[in-house]
Amino acid sequence: MIRHRLATSLVGAVMALTFASVLSAQSLSVRPAKPTTPSGPTFRFLAILDDGADAQAIANLAGAELVASNLFANMHLFQTKANLASKQQDELLEQLAALPQVVFTEPNQLVDLPETGGCNVISGEIGAQQCTVPFVDGTPTTGEFTGQPNLHSIKYAWASWLAEQYVTPGRAVVAVVDTGLDHDHPALAGQIHDPGYDFLLDQPGAFELADSLDNDFDGLVDEAHGHGTHIASTIALINPKAEIMPLRVLDAEGNGDAFGLACAIFYAVDNNADIINLSLSMNAPSLCVAAALEYAEFAGVTIITSAGNTGLNSTEVLFPANYDPGMLGVLLPFLPNWYTPGAKVLAVAGVDPLMFKADFSAAGPEVSVVAPATDIYAAMPGGGYAWWSGTSQACAVASGVASLIVSVGEGMEDGLPLPVIDLIMDTAQSVDQINPQHVGLLGSGRVDAWFAAAALVLNLPPPEDPAADP
Repeated sequence: MIRHRLATSLVGAVMALTFASVLSAQSLSVRPAKPTTPSGPTFRFLAILDDGADAQAIANLAGAELVASNLFANMHLFQTKANLASKQQDELLEQLAALPQVVFTEPNQLVDLPETGGCNVISGEIGAQQCTVPFVDGTPTTGEFTGQPNLHSIKYAWASWLAEQYVTPGRAVVAVVDTGLDHDHPALAGQIHDPGYDFLLDQPGAFELADSLDNDFDGLVDEAHGHGTHIASTIALINPKAEIMPLRVLDAEGNGDAFGLACAIFYAVDNNADIINLSLSMNAPSLCVAAALEYAEFAGVTIITSAGNTGLNSTEVLFPANYDPGMLGVLLPFLPNWYTPGAKVLAVAGVDPLMFKADFSAAGPEVSVVAPATDIYAAMPGGGYAWWSGTSQACAVASGVASLIVSVGEGMEDGLPLPVIDLIMDTAQSVDQINPQHVGLLGSGRVDAWFAAAALVLNLPPPEDPAADP
């Protein structure tokens, strides 16, 4: 909730407080090992404070505990000491938002995966998103991974070959904000940038962790285990020059929170990621995540996110894919006063091999592009492989193409002529004719690595044998 009026019951007390000095380095305090959703026994909320504000003093006024902090953004996670009814939660946030030291407050919302967000065997209810599950290959082969025609339709091998003909591609760092990573999988050999960070355990090293328990009581066990590995290996396949920075914000059930997601975005930017892959979604916008998106935009980091698997219901595009910079309306303490919020995200919907919109995929005016999303064959923990479908997979494909563009740009004397998002959208192949009922709702079309690479080296002579197989 953004501050908009004064609450006299709290303002006087706050004005009498002393405020700590601003810390310039980004830091996290200890967090619980498991994320707590807003439906927990006590109320968890977030706040971004002005420079110099004392988070502990705010916690005391709110009758809450200070659970964790990101000191760079002056963003804090609080938990009330007693349970609050919905009306009381709203009143508390309104009062805190009115304080002059508070930029905004909001509930700490749930973050989940498009593929697992609709899974609930026990209730049998249809969730906002269609549940999809991985189908593990009992006899996997590397050739099946590298030769899948569904991905070759975007001509990434040709694009890599073209790039090698004219430039020496550089490395592109892609932060995969997900369930962690199997660091020892052969599909990722030589392409892991660093061990990353686990924002659930608040420690270095983002690994896939499963406990064989139904922690969210949906009748399924570890249904998201392997998602991060699947996404990362898809990116690595499309661009051999991509380096993966794994950031764990979701547990093996696919659940996390807005605080962890926002912290991961800040971390990725500060640790020199070129691209941030967000194969995840939220049912409602988050101001703190929006603030992190703006920080990435300010730093020139490309954000790519899944549109959501809502196709069987409303086809609504979910946050952060539907991010509107107008939702902030405040000055962020960690950005210069002249900066106007205007973050642009690449929102990716999914298509099948014939370029029809995938039945599970969202569609809407917020969609930027589409990418292959059905039966994507990629790595799973323990050296295995599996087929998995969803807009998460489409997002990974787009991130692979984006990283390829960055790699090509690194090898060009004058760098990229346009932002990565613009280059991807400008070189996509329209799918409107194939999807007449979704005209204008599937963005610029399907991503095409070949056309993107060709656009970057258009001023160079053609290859000696353009018909040669790269």
